[in-house]
Formats: sequence, structure tokens, C-alpha cells
Amino acid sequence: MHFVNYNRTEPKTPRSAGGGIHDEKPIAVEGVRFSFRMPEGEAIKRILFYTPENNKPLELRGTFSSKRFQVSVPKFLVYGVVELEFE
Repeated sequence: MHFVNYNRTEPKTPRSAGGGIHDEKPIAVEGVRFSFRMPEGEAIKRILFYTPENNKPLELRGTFSSKRFQVSVPKFLVYGVVELEFE
């Protein structure tokens, strides 16, 4: 799953997009959660979170309740990917 955060500090006057993320002044997002219904007979082996802010993926934990699996995503700036690995 891909997560994109468009929240940023807006410039006082309109101008070009600039030279990249350092000109964008992104505002980190936190508290992002998602849930999904587990496929019948499947089990989660591992959940990894990738973002440009970290050199290595972070391993996440989820909770299972009422046939739904729930995961909280760590704070990130602009982009993050969650990889679900099934057994």
C-alpha cells in the first residue's frame, strides 16, 4: 500500500514548485491507520514500512479483530509504503 502526504507549508506568494522536497516544506503526518479484511485461511507473516526518511524498513505490528487486520503507520513526511507478507 502506498501513502502520500500532500500537507505542506504553503508559500506566501505563488511561485514555481522549486527544486525538490527541501522547497516543498512538507509537514509530517502521524496517526495514519488502515484496516482490511483478512482473506480466508491466510495469516500475516510480516509487515514492513518503507519511507525515504529511513535507510531500512521498519517492521510493524498489527492487531486482528472481528476478521479485520488493523495497522498503524509511523510518522512520515511525504511518502510511505507498507508491504504485507503473507505466510
